[in-house]
Amino acid sequence: MPALRELMLTDRFWRWAWMASGVVAVLVVLSVSFWWQDIVQVWPAAARLHQPG
Repeated sequence: MPALRELMLTDRFWRWAWMASGVVAVLVVLSVSFWWQDIVQVWPAAARLHQPG
């Protein structure tokens, strides 16, 4: 594991990690918005999170 520890100390690793984290976050938001109606059917309490109007 020493190689991983050395890698984690570099700026390049953290830039890549933050970019990957941002991409995953965007994909999660898009997925939830795309499948929102299915989520509400499985978990009715989710409908209270967003009430249009």
